[in-house]
Amino acid sequence: MSNRETRSGVICFLSKLLIEKARLFLSAMSYHAFEDVLALLIYGLVLFPNPDQLIDVHAIKIFLTHNPVPTLLGDILHSLNTRTIKERGTLMCCIPRLSGWLISHLPQSMLKNEQRMQWSRRITLFSHSDIHWCARSYEDITIIYHYGEFPNVPLLGIRGGITYNPSLALHQFGCARGDSPHEMSIQGIVFYYEDDPQGYCQRFIRSWNKVYKVDSKILGRKNSIPLGPYLIWVRARA
Repeated sequence: MSNRETRSGVICFLSKLLIEKARLFLSAMSYHAFEDVLALLIYGLVLFPNPDQLIDVHAIKIFLTHNPVPTLLGDILHSLNTRTIKERGTLMCCIPRLSGWLISHLPQSMLKNEQRMQWSRRITLFSHSDIHWCARSYEDITIIYHYGEFPNVPLLGIRGGITYNPSLALHQFGCARGDSPHEMSIQGIVFYYEDDPQGYCQRFIRSWNKVYKVDSKILGRKNSIPLGPYLIWVRARA
């Protein structure tokens, strides 16, 4: 009991305890046990970080399912949304994954940074034509478009839920938009587990029983450059 704490109703384990366990297993040459504890530490401290260096039961459950991808995406989007609204604070998500995704879309010439500029300054120099929007591996694939009652993709992170809107990401599949998307398809939902009066958490979970997929070939004509009406809509929102 002394090795765990409860924060906001969530049971958490002290990371220092798991580090001690890992060292103990390593010294005893119990390599399988050591690797399991080390993997759990990576989940709890890198993939799903906690400001108090704690590993909560949510990270442990994800570790046991062996599929952190949906939760990683939900965690990143939820944290970005929270920091954008509050206009300050620290991102609580997998920063290496977010950084890798961002860099993968940037031109190699800008990554060299021969002028030694800060990231904030370098990014402001980009236009949409500088970004590598679509990788060939993303073309002609089947994508998840929406779930159950929701017109988009509901994701559950460590701290809450948020919806992801594929209609805003068609560019990544080689189908740049020519017009503004329908408001229903981009209606966003964000909530925290401790503040969920509409029961979105359980509704999100139920919606995963009805997955609607779409072939990227029917999303529209292949086009790498978004058209004027869509750009005007994006700029107005931004």
